[in-house]
Amino acid sequence: MNTIQSESGHEGTVAQWKLLRTDDFLSSMNTFNANILAPSSSVKPHQHESDEQIWFILSGVGIVKVGDEEKEVREGDAVYLPPRLTHTMRNTGTYPLRLLAIGAKIK
Repeated sequence: MNTIQSESGHEGTVAQWKLLRTDDFLSSMNTFNANILAPSSSVKPHQHESDEQIWFILSGVGIVKVGDEEKEVREGDAVYLPPRLTHTMRNTGTYPLRLLAIGAKIK
């Protein structure tokens, strides 16, 4: 398990655990990460050229921006992140926001 604290470009404290490696999959899946965003922290805006992802919110509340669309998310919500579309997330709550990031290469 690989932990990254405050990866470059993120605001505040963003921790990431790579639960599985790309080599662990037989399919086109390549991401299975647990992430924790401290209150007021955010993931830097970024996009994936050839990957799609789903962020599944385990706990907390925040705002996700995908392209030009913003929406509030909370425990139990899932957000689809298509390839080549800029996305970001900000923890707007007073407790850590926890999520699973699951991704795969597109065909």
